[in-house]
Amino acid sequence: MMPVLYAASDRAGAGKTTFCAALASALVESGKRAAVVERTEAPSFVGASDVDLLFVEGDSGLSHDDTARIADELDAVILAVIAFRRDLSPDDLDVWRDRQGDRLAGFVINGLTRYLGAEFEGGFLSEARSRSLPVLGVVPEDRRLLGVTVAQLAEYLGASFVVDGDGADGLVEHFVVGSMGMDPSNVHFGLSKNEAVIVRADRPDVQMGALGSSPACLVLTKGAAPIEYVKNEAELEGIPIMAVAADTLATMAAVDGLIDRARFDHPLKTERYRELLERHVDLGTLFGRLGLDGPVGSRS
Repeated sequence: MMPVLYAASDRAGAGKTTFCAALASALVESGKRAAVVERTEAPSFVGASDVDLLFVEGDSGLSHDDTARIADELDAVILAVIAFRRDLSPDDLDVWRDRQGDRLAGFVINGLTRYLGAEFEGGFLSEARSRSLPVLGVVPEDRRLLGVTVAQLAEYLGASFVVDGDGADGLVEHFVVGSMGMDPSNVHFGLSKNEAVIVRADRPDVQMGALGSSPACLVLTKGAAPIEYVKNEAELEGIPIMAVAADTLATMAAVDGLIDRARFDHPLKTERYRELLERHVDLGTLFGRLGLDGPVGSRS
């Protein structure tokens, strides 16, 4: 009978979608057949789909009783994807184990804050091990997973494109403010990959320096279009330029809230998350529970 992995979570945005997509792609590369469906689509696939593993993405925030009922109906193994937070307690995981019973394969905790690793290891994880809670791994936060596309950035800022370029689907991982100092542009720009450079519309000198570092896009503040020389250079390089009405300080303040809008819907995010899973999660145990060999390179 086809194994079914039901990916549940404690809240929206925990990372179920990317978890399922990343593991499914790894299985496919290993020569296996995998499919990812939403919970409402699952009944029509169970028993009718010729795959080695069916991933079912559960609804966020379902009660434990509903999760258990759905898993029973699908005869599925449950993997709980838990979003990291400072107040996360082993008691929270105990509830899952108590209510999901033998169907629960374990937990993957997503988005551990970079500078809290030692504290989390000595506190939460130590206590979880003492209770024999099946934490299969902890995935650290990663800048790429918090990125947004150029198109999503423009929509969020209410910006208009003055140069479309070729990179509307490109990923923005970092924001840089155009410098008014004496440092050369190659020192200020291009230090990180996939930068969005926020710069005043009346600074073509800074804009040209930024274009030389191949950024993901330029964001011109105060709403003006670039001069023709800058526009032509951006078009040649395929670099999008957008314009916003706000000034530079207001624009930088606005992007502070952009992380909360990030979605796990980009191929580069799936690729990066797969790397993190293979490095930080005991996939061998998970796939063993499903009666499958794990993907090549997976940690066990």
